[in-house]
Amino acid sequence: MVMPPGALLASARSTMESLAVSEIRPSAASADLANNIITGLAGQPPTYASRGFMCAQAYWLNGRALAEKLEIDPPSLYYSSLVLGQCIFFMAMAYVNRTFSWLDERNINVVRKIFYTVLLEDKSKGALGYESKFLFKYLPEFGKMSTERGVATARTGVTKPGIERTALLSLITFSERGDEML
Repeated sequence: MVMPPGALLASARSTMESLAVSEIRPSAASADLANNIITGLAGQPPTYASRGFMCAQAYWLNGRALAEKLEIDPPSLYYSSLVLGQCIFFMAMAYVNRTFSWLDERNINVVRKIFYTVLLEDKSKGALGYESKFLFKYLPEFGKMSTERGVATARTGVTKPGIERTALLSLITFSERGDEML
């Protein structure tokens, strides 16, 4: 059976809309958990991303409607711009790596070494300093349910080298090149 042009697109759209209506209905507990995840990861190694930056990422990735239902703080123009800079950086890296396969292989090896160092060896960045000697296994405790909203600490600006500084530098670099092209 041959489908008319656009039928697949319409079918995909209706499927996604029905999922959004029936499956994505955040509860108060969902909002508490989402905010607790953002609060818990704020300022932590290896990215040292601030709460404002992570809220902007949540808005960018999940969309305004879902982020508002999850009661995630609306991002400022500064943090929204940083997320745009991060996206530009990732886009540029993806296109460059796709163009030069040897560079892609080199970058994969470099990133593997960096992650191994940061996550396992370098104690100053929050690593243990050794590989774990036990198997990780999740054992849920159903009697212990805690979804109360944590307290967010106010910390703004790029204070440590991390993902926000990379996003800011790429935004500045590409905005300057955009000015030169005009």
